Amino acid sequence: MRLSVVIASRNTVHLLRECLVSLEADGIPGADAEVIVVDNGSDDGSPAMVATEFPSVRLIRNAQNLGFSRANNQGLRASVGDYMALLNSDTRVTPGALRHLASFLEAHEDVGAVGPMLVSPNGSVQPSCSTFLSLRAALFEQLFLDKLFLRSRLFGAHYLTWWSYDQARDVDVLGGACLMAPRNVWRAVGLLDERYFMYCEDADWCLRCHRSGLRRVYLPTAQVAHHHGASSRTDRGSMVLAYNVSRCIYFATHHGLVVAERVRRIAIAGSALRLWLWRAKAATGRALARNQVAMWRGVLTGLRELNVAALPLEPQIPALQ
Repeated sequence: MRLSVVIASRNTVHLLRECLVSLEADGIPGADAEVIVVDNGSDDGSPAMVATEFPSVRLIRNAQNLGFSRANNQGLRASVGDYMALLNSDTRVTPGALRHLASFLEAHEDVGAVGPMLVSPNGSVQPSCSTFLSLRAALFEQLFLDKLFLRSRLFGAHYLTWWSYDQARDVDVLGGACLMAPRNVWRAVGLLDERYFMYCEDADWCLRCHRSGLRRVYLPTAQVAHHHGASSRTDRGSMVLAYNVSRCIYFATHHGLVVAERVRRIAIAGSALRLWLWRAKAATGRALARNQVAMWRGVLTGLRELNVAALPLEPQIPALQ
């Protein structure tokens, strides 16, 4: 079988249905392709929907949320394709996109992974690649500088927001919303590091791919629609904290505990700034602002209590047999 598509999903029943419909319209699953959905303990009817409406899709059910990395690894280990793609449940593929990615990989043996252009529902192109994580990038993000100066080659360097995303190019990191690699690369590099419950698993994997001497290529001639962040909106406070914890794990692993502690302190400063801004809005009586104040208080507490020295430093990377 040529292509395997792995979708990790939790409580995204409507988005997941749209994603599977788009794949079905492209003949996936089919004679040359399979789809594996790994449900992470959803309570919104997602497993029943997949089983009833998409009987050709292979469904793996977890009783609880095992995290994004572990769920994707379950799907990857169950797959049989020569080319294996991770796909978010909040995406819709355009006809031919995934097979185009697979054909590109087949023609370029020095490429370890490839990713498509991601397009928002309003038609705008999403930044879907990045440079490797750095202390400077973390600082710019927490201080909003990457958002205030999108077109700056300095402040917009990490997510390449100064660039138009209209040409194929080698990149450091491909986003995990849609990432495809050959089976032999997954086997050589290893699967996703399961220390990352959510976020940074793609950056970590791409860094390992880079250290294996393999290219990562952004290919805009393949396009995928993406409801950015929709698959992780159920509890935003927990997701923000998980994002920052994963970053600390990444920096502790690849740059050491001293740098990871600096990243934690930068995140505390950024969260305190956001709390202050939402408090100012809450003073006007806005209910949404009051909810945001509570959320950022929780994030700030979690970051202050985070002990970087106690983070797991030993990689948890399953092998692909």
